[in-house]
Amino acid sequence: MNNRINRKESYFFAAISRTIAIVAILYSGADAQGYEFNSLGGGFASPSSVERTVAAPCHAGISAVVSGIRFDNWDSDFSLTVEFRKPGVSLTLPPSYTRVFMVRTAMRTETFSVPGQDSGCGSAWRIRLVPTVNPRGTRIVGNFSVMVNSTAALSIDDAALLANGRSTTKNIGGSGGLHQGWVEITGTWNQSIFGAPGPLPVKLTFTLLKPNGEIAVFDTGHSNHEFNPCCSGDKLKLRYLIREHSAGQWKLRITNDSGQDAMTIIPKATFKSSCN
Repeated sequence: MNNRINRKESYFFAAISRTIAIVAILYSGADAQGYEFNSLGGGFASPSSVERTVAAPCHAGISAVVSGIRFDNWDSDFSLTVEFRKPGVSLTLPPSYTRVFMVRTAMRTETFSVPGQDSGCGSAWRIRLVPTVNPRGTRIVGNFSVMVNSTAALSIDDAALLANGRSTTKNIGGSGGLHQGWVEITGTWNQSIFGAPGPLPVKLTFTLLKPNGEIAVFDTGHSNHEFNPCCSGDKLKLRYLIREHSAGQWKLRITNDSGQDAMTIIPKATFKSSCN
C-alpha cells in the first residue's frame, strides 16, 4: 500500500492545491478558518490538533462547523473528533462533549451543536479538532469555525378568536422557566367580522407574566402586519430583560379592549441570551 501512495505523490500535491483553492472559494466568509492535517503513519499526525475559542452568554448554545476532504488511496474514511470544553474545563480533563466528523474523498460539511452552560456569562469555550490515532498516511484539508447560538424561538399557542372585552392567557416556553436574557414578543392578527377577516385595524394589549403572576411588562399596539397609514407606525413590540434565571411557567396575557373582535392572533416570542 505504501508503494501505491508513493507512486501517486505528484497527484496528491496537485489535488491538494486544487482543493485548497476550492475551500477558499466555498468558505470565503469572514469567520471561515482553514486547517490542514498530515497523518504521518504510525499513529502520528501534524498538527496534533486545531483549536478555536468562542465566548458565549450562559445558556447560549455552541456550534462547530467542520468541512473536510482527504487525499489517499484507502477504502475507509478517516475520522476527526470535535472536542467541546466548557469554560474552566482544562485540557488535561475529558471534554464536556465530543462529536465525530468523518472525512471522505469528497468535500463535505457538517454542523455539530451542543447545549450551553448554566453559569459563567461571557466566558470562553475551547473547541478542538483532533485527528484519529491511525497508522496510515493521509492528508486532510478543510474548514473549522465555531459560533454562538444565542437566539431561540419560544413556543406559544395561537388564539383563533378573541372577542372585544375579553382576554386569554398562553404559556411561553416550558415549565422550567426562562434564563438570563432578552424576551421579545410581537404578533399578527386581524379584525373579525362574524368570523371572517375584516379591513379595520385592531389594537391589542400583550402582558408578560412572571411565574409568580406578577406583571413583567406590557405593551398595546397594532398587528405587526398592519399597513393602514393611520396605524402602521404603532405596531406592538414587547421586550423584557430577565436578569437571572426564573424557574416556573411564564405566561402571555392577550387583552382585547379595541371595541372590535379579533381573530387569527399569532403571537411570536424569541429569547436571546445576554450578559447585560
